[in-house]
This record gives sequence, structure tokens and C-alpha cells, in this order.
Amino acid sequence: MAESEAGSYRYDAFTRTWIVVAPERRHVRVVGSRPEELPGLDGPCAFCPGNERMAGKAVHVSAGEGEASWEVRVVQNLFPAVRADLRLGPLPPGGRARPAFGVQEVVIECPEHDFDLPDLPLPRLARLLGVYRDRLRVLSAREGIAHVALFRNRGRRSGSSQPHPHAQIAATQVAGREQATRWRTAREYQSKHGETLLAATLRQELALGIRVIRETPRFVALTPFAPHGPYETWIAPREPSPCFRVTADEALPGLAELLSYSIRAALLASHRSAYNLVFRVPPAGALGHPAAFWLLEIRPRGGGPAGLELTSGLDVVAVSPEQCAAEMRAAR
Repeated sequence: MAESEAGSYRYDAFTRTWIVVAPERRHVRVVGSRPEELPGLDGPCAFCPGNERMAGKAVHVSAGEGEASWEVRVVQNLFPAVRADLRLGPLPPGGRARPAFGVQEVVIECPEHDFDLPDLPLPRLARLLGVYRDRLRVLSAREGIAHVALFRNRGRRSGSSQPHPHAQIAATQVAGREQATRWRTAREYQSKHGETLLAATLRQELALGIRVIRETPRFVALTPFAPHGPYETWIAPREPSPCFRVTADEALPGLAELLSYSIRAALLASHRSAYNLVFRVPPAGALGHPAAFWLLEIRPRGGGPAGLELTSGLDVVAVSPEQCAAEMRAAR
């Protein structure tokens, strides 16, 4: 077996976890149904035009063009895990419970029921990114909010329960384990090395080039050295930027083009249709911290964790990120 084809342990410096790259498992296939497809509906789509009253209270509406009455709608989540009407209070000393204070919103990304992000014309996708940014900015400024999660699930394998294209935003009073680990790691790295972990990573990746998928003047798309799933793709700003919520309007068209390309390439190369898009951002109050940075993460979804992953916590990735990058660069 060639060295490039050999399995390897790889350490993810962002999450402080090990993963296993196991190319020999690439051709292991599970035969059966296609659960990565979109979920179905039992009745009318609450996110389609004409059904606006079913979707929840709107907190933002972008006006549509032509016959469309709206282009993007942001509504309060009808089934929230956290709620703004609960009493905001500090965690009592030694306590293990408090009211689940927070805000959850749904971004209905377009009137078209069957579209996905790459189907949107680039000017509309750029405007949608502006809505993401603005809602992230608004919720990060809310009293009592510590972290804001911005993400979208597409397909049943990704956790989606609604086929109409949408994203979700969850602003919480506490940090989740992933958020806490990433921020602690970022702070410690910056304190020790004098630069952000992302800046150091991008400098090395751009110099090496083998995991870079595409570059633009403002952004770069790449596969990470230690991915947690095959064809995982990052999009990051080339110049230091503390959070997506400060991204300038003039940067959004270029980001839209690279995001559209990267989603298409990742799904085409992986032969999958389900994926998650995650905005990795620092805590709400960390905008001025020198360790702060942001990136977008696209993760195609296929089979879920199996015995080794569940037992050990090691993610097993069957295609090396170098091979993934090569396939995505060639995707058409």
C-alpha cells in the first residue's frame, strides 16, 4: 500500500480530538434505502408562500422581486428548545439547572420549495448571507446571550425535518460542549503563539496546497487535515476576521460564489445529497478578543456512527482529505 493510501491517526487541533483516516474502508457500502433524501410532509408546507400564518411570528422579512411577495423570512421557532419568555437568572452556586432562556429562529431562505442554496442566483444567495449575518448580529447583542449557533440541515441524514430550504439560529445562555472546547482551545493557542489558530492553519494549508480546493481574493475553501467526515469542507476568510457578523457587504458576493461552488462540489464528489452547513463563530461577547475567528463548515452526511465510533469516540473517515480535495477540484 502506498504511503498516501495508508490509514492514519490525525489530531484535530481545533477540537482536541483524534480521528482515523481509513482509506481501506472507502468501498464498504451499505445497501438499502436512501435516508439522506429530504423528509416528507403530512400536509401543506408551512414555509411556502400563502401559508405564512403557519410558520410562526416573523421577525424579519426581505421584500421579493416581481410576483414574489417576499424573498427571505425569519420567524420564531414554533418548537424551541430555549425560550426568551423564561426568567433570566444566574446559575446558582453548585446548581445544575436553570430556566432554558434563549432565542430560536428559523430563516426561510426562499419562497421556492424545491430549491437549495446552490440553486439560488448568486445575488440572492449573497443577500441571504446578509440576512444570516444581520440576525447573528442582533441575537449576539441580546442581554444574557453567551453563544449563538447558526446552521442548516439539508436532508434526513442531516437531521432535517422540513424539506423547504431553511436555516436555524439558536442563541443560548450557556455554551455547549463543542462551543466551550473550541473557544478554550482558540484562546490558549493565541495566548501561546500570538496569532489565531485559524491564521496559522491557513498559512500552512496555502503553502502546502494539497488540501486547498479553491481560492478567491477574500476567501479560501479547503478540506481540513483532520476531518470528522468525508468531504468535510471549510470556507474561511483569508484575512483575520473575528466573527461572521462583521463581514462587509462587499465581501458577500464572493462568499456566495464560493459557498455555492463548494456545496455542489462536495455533494457531487461524495455522491450524497444530505449535508450540514455550520457557522463556526466565537462567543457573543468575544468580538474584540484576539483569539476570535470564524469559518463555515460543510459536512456531507451519509451513514451515522457505528460501533467503533460509539465505543471509542473516534470518528472514522474513509476518504483522505487530500483525495477529497483533489476530487472536489475536478468536480463539474
